[in-house]
Amino acid sequence: MKVSIQFKSIIAVLLFFYMSEFTFAQAKFPVSVPFQKVNNYFVLHSIPSGKTKLLKITSQKEFDAYFGMATTMGEGGKPTSIDFNTHFVLAIIYSYTNQLVDLVPVNINQTAKKKAQFQYRFKSNGTQSALLRPSVMIMVNKDYKKINFQLQQVK
Repeated sequence: MKVSIQFKSIIAVLLFFYMSEFTFAQAKFPVSVPFQKVNNYFVLHSIPSGKTKLLKITSQKEFDAYFGMATTMGEGGKPTSIDFNTHFVLAIIYSYTNQLVDLVPVNINQTAKKKAQFQYRFKSNGTQSALLRPSVMIMVNKDYKKINFQLQQVK
């Protein structure tokens, strides 16, 4: 009798895990991944310029190697607080330019179990005399940390 109950329990547990995996495998893609824009930081001058980069930053130490705080006066002037225990950061860093550039995060579409596209818009609003390093950052829940993110520029 004990063997029969244990056997049934084991079968029930295995069936549960099988059905859970089956349900996840049947997930419909694309799925929209929620994010929050991070404000009031700048790219450090020690970061080499080059083609547009997408960084996935998972710790404060790594974040501080790329960015500094850009506190400004007035409401909303403090840098966005980031808790790396619950979130990670995706950052787009553009090369130095004299264009007035605005990089706008549009959305993140998870296209497969471990793949997602971070869509952004590039807006050029004329030129200026100084060279700047445009960037944009978003904060994503760490539940999505194992996903491989790719950049996609949209119009």
